[in-house]
Amino acid sequence: MVYHFCGVFKKKIDKDVVLCNVYASTLEHEIRELWGRIRYSQQTLSLPWCIWGDFHTILHASERKVGVFNRWSAMINFNDFIIRTKVFDLPLHGIPFTWSNNKVKGAWARLDRFLVSLIILSWFPNIVQRSLPRSISDHSAIILGVSKDNWGSSPFRLFNGWLGDKELLEEEKLGWPGYKVSGSSSRLLQTKLKLSTLDIKQWAANKSKDSVAIKALEDNLADLEVRARNDGWSNSFREERLKTLAEYWKVLGRRNKCGDNWKVLRKEDQMWLQKSRIKWL
Repeated sequence: MVYHFCGVFKKKIDKDVVLCNVYASTLEHEIRELWGRIRYSQQTLSLPWCIWGDFHTILHASERKVGVFNRWSAMINFNDFIIRTKVFDLPLHGIPFTWSNNKVKGAWARLDRFLVSLIILSWFPNIVQRSLPRSISDHSAIILGVSKDNWGSSPFRLFNGWLGDKELLEEEKLGWPGYKVSGSSSRLLQTKLKLSTLDIKQWAANKSKDSVAIKALEDNLADLEVRARNDGWSNSFREERLKTLAEYWKVLGRRNKCGDNWKVLRKEDQMWLQKSRIKWL
């Protein structure tokens, strides 16, 4: 059982929100203890709450498909926890189930979610949670999204994962001195950053071919899972999934280079972490 605060988020209207990340146990007595701790903390911190993570249980019987479900007591306790803490389960867009056992006799369930206080819904009336397609994980990533605010011109940004690419660093070492610009020091720096941005975008586009192939294979895996949920696993489905997984690992660069595949996936993780502007990791 894991339960910790990720921080307090201060919205631009000068309001605080408690962010609580949960990884629940599969043991029922530990889950009850977890709900009690969160309720106690909520009474101590009289603030709006956003709770998210893997709750290891469902809210309704419709949130599972196939497999034997014998955790009705945990489901009832989870519903009671939501009522007592006065948080709301947002409708899930995208894939209806966030977990799969990844087996031929597939089982699916919605174990991951965001729960938010009512006042947060008044701040963000168009707030929504969306599940993303799984690739090789047994869980789907979930995004909590709202409408975008207009913050004006975007500053110069660079994904941290790119800094480990020697090819990009060499290109920038050669390209930066070649930018012929004039003006004040601040103007010179601004113009060079703009030119550098164009070069980096072109470099990223050339490097994105594998990403496109990976995305296509992930979409194929997601489509196979949808068909399996609807029609059940057949030998042809199983063979197609195995072939797709083999091609997936090949594109990631595994072959005889142990660890290269996870390096590619880790770069993708770093990109999403940076996009989310997470500060506490």
